[in-house]
Amino acid sequence: KFANDQKMSQLSEGAAYQIWKDISSGLECIHSQEIFHLDIKPGNILVGDTGRAKICDLGTLQFAIEPVYSSIGTHAYITPEFIVSSMRGRPGDVWAAGLVMMFVLGIMPLPNPRYWKISDIPRKSDIALRKMRGWLDEISLYKEVIPPKQSLLRKMLEENPSDCIKA
Repeated sequence: KFANDQKMSQLSEGAAYQIWKDISSGLECIHSQEIFHLDIKPGNILVGDTGRAKICDLGTLQFAIEPVYSSIGTHAYITPEFIVSSMRGRPGDVWAAGLVMMFVLGIMPLPNPRYWKISDIPRKSDIALRKMRGWLDEISLYKEVIPPKQSLLRKMLEENPSDCIKA
């Protein structure tokens, strides 16, 4: 069991860094094949007995070079750019991996389910937009407490996709 009752990670720093390295390597491999995963989240990261992590659930992947329209995936891991453009791609995968690492490193708990439909965002549903913006505001608060030694997370969680680092 990786999380306690407050949904906070219980992994050691060494184990967390290994998972970070493995997720980053997995995304680099996927992206080098011109594939977007589009559903990076803790539930799609398998950690074996040796502590090595693998990205799984490729049911949402898209073969593409440029961002694509996609309303599939998990709402809490959708990049902020989706509000404006309804498009997702490499920066969205990196963003989602950054959120996963915020949990793995014990900076934030697993997201509290405040469901909105991803497909409602492009339709400018007030309820969906309000819930997503509230979630993004909460993420901003967690970003403020990222320790300096983990500052790479801030670059993974850049709201402007052109400022986001690559996997």
